[in-house]
Amino acid sequence: MAKAVRSSSTSNLNHDSEGVGIILSRIAIALLIVFAAVVISSILPPRVLNPAWQLRFVAAFINNGTLAVLGMVLVWISSVLNPGNGRLRARRDQVASLAAAVAIGYLLLIPLQISAAWKGVNTADTARSSQLKVGQRRVQLLRQAIQQARTSPELQERLRALNGPSLPPQELAKPIEVIRPQILAGLESAESRLRQQLGGLPPDRLWQLAQESVRVVISALAYAFGYAAAAFLPGRSQSLLDGALGRFRKPFRHMPAGAGASGRRSVVSGEDYLRELSREESSEPNPKP
Repeated sequence: MAKAVRSSSTSNLNHDSEGVGIILSRIAIALLIVFAAVVISSILPPRVLNPAWQLRFVAAFINNGTLAVLGMVLVWISSVLNPGNGRLRARRDQVASLAAAVAIGYLLLIPLQISAAWKGVNTADTARSSQLKVGQRRVQLLRQAIQQARTSPELQERLRALNGPSLPPQELAKPIEVIRPQILAGLESAESRLRQQLGGLPPDRLWQLAQESVRVVISALAYAFGYAAAAFLPGRSQSLLDGALGRFRKPFRHMPAGAGASGRRSVVSGEDYLRELSREESSEPNPKP
């Protein structure tokens, strides 16, 4: 009777684990679909050569990478809970094969992030420099018009020809010698504000971009590490990460244990050799005359 109860409970547990495995497999598919939908919606429309689009492309994979990792883990767990399901094993093998490509892809996001950030800074500096030159040229033309005008109505016409600000009616009634210093002072103030706004990228923005790049690099390395741990190439019994670590450790494994002290031992043995030679020479008998 006890054996029957134990066998019944064991079959129930197996049935429950198989059901849980199927449920987790479906949840994994849902997470992977959500990941793909979020990434695709974030990078449309594609502008491959645009640094801003490249940064958005990298951010889409980094910010939503947890969904894909969780989906991959659930695929593995579902195959473990239901080892007799061939479809789940096949799905696990497909995920293991794709994980290698995904790991390499996350590593490639690092140079893309650095390149796009650098191009973005250069593009912003170029645009600001161009806008500053245009603004300074306009200020120079306005200054010349103000300095060359002989009367207030003439100044009004010159400013209108340059699409500059119009003088109020009360200012037109004043002599040019009175309003010229005021207008030049206002023009100098406007030029100073223009230089402050377009002189260069703000330090806060540069620091924010640097922080974001560091976060992307660390996250990309972590994601690549995780995917490499779950990547199994066809015909290989160890993961991509284990194979890479094995090749990295191989040169150190074959290194002699005392290789680091070989130089010191050679010096000591050389001193001993010279000491033995001096002893042999002193012990030799003197030749007869």
